[in-house]
Amino acid sequence: MIRDCPFCGTKPKPTGDGVIITKEVMLDAGGGEVSMSHTVRCCECGAAVSEEHFEEVVARWNGGPMPWDDISDDPDGSAP
Repeated sequence: MIRDCPFCGTKPKPTGDGVIITKEVMLDAGGGEVSMSHTVRCCECGAAVSEEHFEEVVARWNGGPMPWDDISDDPDGSAP
């Protein structure tokens, strides 16, 4: 799912000491969810990226297209 660290090459590990994904939920005083973020972090070199949505943070870490990258000003592909 997530690739090796692009900076130092550390691999994702199930033990939590390689490349990891964390989720943080911020709550208001009444216990209601206010915001959420996901972070992919390399425990070896400290590189990290954060996004609100899981799919976005994985795409960003992996260097692939973001979910909104398919939106185009040229929907029929006719522009040079």
